[in-house]
Amino acid sequence: MPAAAPTLSAAKLRLSIWERKTDWSSSLSTWMVGIMESGRLKARNPVVARMSNLRSRAKPLGPSAPPQSKFIGLKPSGIVVDGLGKAVLVASCCLAAWGLTTVNPWLTFCEFLLPPIILALLWRPNDVPIFAFAIIFQWLQGFAPVLSSNIIEIPLSQLAEGDSLPTAAWLSMLGTLATALGYYFVVRKVRTGNCRQALNNLTALSRKKLFVAYLAAQAIVSVLSALAPHMGGLRQLVLAVTAVRWVPLFLICATTTLGRKPSGWMWATIGIEVAIGMMGYFSQFKEPLFLLLIVSTASLRSERKVPYLRIAAVISLTVLLTAFWQSVKLNYRIHLSRNSGLQDVSIGHMERVSFLASAANSLTLEDLKTGLASGINRVGYIQFFAHTLDYVPSQRPHENGALWAGAVLHLFQPRILFPDKPEIDASARTIKYTGIPVAGRERGTSITIGLMGESYIDFGAPGMFLPLFLLGVFYGKIAKYFYTASSNLVLGQAYLAAIFLTYALYIGMSNISLVGGCVTTSVTLVVVDKKMGLRFLRFVQREPMQGPKVRNRSLRTRMYIPAA
Repeated sequence: MPAAAPTLSAAKLRLSIWERKTDWSSSLSTWMVGIMESGRLKARNPVVARMSNLRSRAKPLGPSAPPQSKFIGLKPSGIVVDGLGKAVLVASCCLAAWGLTTVNPWLTFCEFLLPPIILALLWRPNDVPIFAFAIIFQWLQGFAPVLSSNIIEIPLSQLAEGDSLPTAAWLSMLGTLATALGYYFVVRKVRTGNCRQALNNLTALSRKKLFVAYLAAQAIVSVLSALAPHMGGLRQLVLAVTAVRWVPLFLICATTTLGRKPSGWMWATIGIEVAIGMMGYFSQFKEPLFLLLIVSTASLRSERKVPYLRIAAVISLTVLLTAFWQSVKLNYRIHLSRNSGLQDVSIGHMERVSFLASAANSLTLEDLKTGLASGINRVGYIQFFAHTLDYVPSQRPHENGALWAGAVLHLFQPRILFPDKPEIDASARTIKYTGIPVAGRERGTSITIGLMGESYIDFGAPGMFLPLFLLGVFYGKIAKYFYTASSNLVLGQAYLAAIFLTYALYIGMSNISLVGGCVTTSVTLVVVDKKMGLRFLRFVQREPMQGPKVRNRSLRTRMYIPAA
């Protein structure tokens, strides 16, 4: 006797199971398609009929993902301690033991134990460690003066900044940990297993088309950057749009590194970025190299072959360019501004290239050593924080939250609606709370106290850790949105790279610039993603694919691209 037809409730249950699956087996897919194509079930449930059409027409972008890695630790949403984590922990413990023999023993000991904690909190398998890198770099900015003090064997308290420098280093280390904990508090339940599937589909993207898109984005950025100073109240919005150049840049690096492709297009793109950064007034060549390093290290916690040679090359190139920049920076800036004393570029591109080529020709090994030492000192940014500790509250009282409240209020007063809103003068704030005369707007420069110092001015210690924890929560909310609501997971990570490598990398940034710029850039990228995200992915595919628009969230993670 033939088996009875499945009831509607049983069919709905099977359909629900099918929708929730992220790794469909071929047998289950065949079984479900057979059920959905049966005339009885289609006639009784139009939703099932639509899902049947979707399953038969949609095509995944790229090859199917390999099986999930078996990492040692908790679920993908928790802290994972795999082989890499154990290696970092062992190395950190060895360095911490060496730190006990230095002139700053306990401070160095604790500083070396922080990186494995940060990586355990922020870097999970199959994820690109964008925010983890940003927090590690923040930690390095607080640790660099300690490391320099250990190398020259002079205790930190005896350096020029005075007795408060060790306290500034301790508070900076704990403040960095507070930011990491705030971020982890938000994203700890966001699973990254689907990131593995999306990253495996990068092979379906055309690097040539991505390079064309990058050149177009760079041209748009150049025009907007030139127009921004003349846009009045729209200047911040115009500058936020320039963040779109990070999207093709990230995808070129990701398709080359994670997709195991030849690296010609990638190095051409990185070369353009470095050249543009070197010809500016500030050293903006580091961020694209940081991005390439981040994407390359993502292979350490995935099933892909680790490009150790590329990682070593990027680190070496970054160190070499930093040493070169620090050795020629003073004379180069004088040449750029024609000795006007302002942060202004008054010469053409060819003249800049000629000067840099001449400087590189005459460079000696001693110049590079001096430049490298200067670069290491330049990384550290707790000196003004130390002066703030000496000045507040002995000379000025704590502000009880006025600085952070002002940063939030500044966000809700767009200049296009409030044209009389005062300009940001970070140097005036530094003079007010450190008592040190520094160059300001009259010299075309801006010198900030930094996030740690501003949080201390508001609430003192340990109250300063609360706004830093909330800042981590703020970063985490942004990351959670782009992980769960962007049109595509890989695009979401590209947007996060644009935001975090601009607004989460440096502890020397003022909270007014950080809050306003971060929110404006995030909202701009959300709009760009909604209007152009999937269209952009269709454009950069190697072969155009047809398929219906995808509304189901589980399908988004597999990089299905809707038809035009």
